[in-house]
Amino acid sequence: MDAAPDVGRLLVYSKVVEWFNRDRTVVPMRYGCTFHKLDEIARFLEGYKDEHRQLLAELDGRVEMSARAVLDEPRLPASLKTGGSPPLAQCAGKGSGSGTAYLTKRCEYYAIKERSGELRRELHKAICVMAEGTFVRCTNEHGVREGKEVLAVHFLVPRQQIGEFNEALNPLSAEEMLW
Repeated sequence: MDAAPDVGRLLVYSKVVEWFNRDRTVVPMRYGCTFHKLDEIARFLEGYKDEHRQLLAELDGRVEMSARAVLDEPRLPASLKTGGSPPLAQCAGKGSGSGTAYLTKRCEYYAIKERSGELRRELHKAICVMAEGTFVRCTNEHGVREGKEVLAVHFLVPRQQIGEFNEALNPLSAEEMLW
């Protein structure tokens, strides 16, 4: 058994999972999980069999669908810019110098970071509202892709509602959303 499969083998594995997922319930595992020996796989499956059975029951007849959106780069709102803003004025203090400049930049950074979190929450809620009634549960994650912040919303969708789910999210621009 190959302990460290190459990208080609992982892509083949991905295709096998997709093929099985068309008509069976598949417990998603992270691609690249490897075991050195077959008995390690057996021990792993045996150790988690109750959890896997519960998960299989929950996933049965459902598929994971995802929507990804690129967030516009959050900018500091005009009300928080240095000079007229009470929050930054409080952070920066009244003096001038490198310490003040540093604190001002840190305040701006955290204001942008907070706004970015607000945008992610708003977008997540808006996407879930669009798809309401077509999924069992959803979760989200975010990260950076090609230098841009990306929000991924993952849905557990009953197989018989995939068409409804796709139709519900159809108004989203192909440029904004990656499937």
